[in-house]
Amino acid sequence: MHKEEIIQIHRILYIIAEYMKRKNLVKTLDEYESSNTRPFHVNKSKEEHLVAIFLLSKDLLQNLLENDGMINTEEIMITIHAINNLLSKKMRNIHETIKEQTHRDTHRKNF
Repeated sequence: MHKEEIIQIHRILYIIAEYMKRKNLVKTLDEYESSNTRPFHVNKSKEEHLVAIFLLSKDLLQNLLENDGMINTEEIMITIHAINNLLSKKMRNIHETIKEQTHRDTHRKNF
């Protein structure tokens, strides 16, 4: 995924979170808020936005699970879970790429 696409997903989740806050369906987004990365922080790296999306998704899902019965959460939970799975795979791929690149760079320095 390109950085712009990641930011777009971040923006959509952020809008959902803001809506849920206004409707008092969210108690806290502590983990996300501690990340200090918002969709409008376009200068932040792709990886920082991925982490923020993961944390926001996790916080939203946790709130939805705690508020079960207040709203029909099934479809929202499935969507957030699917996004988390996709992003987790992407983050693992990015981590592996960075690890491989670091290994190659270290190997080059030794020669």
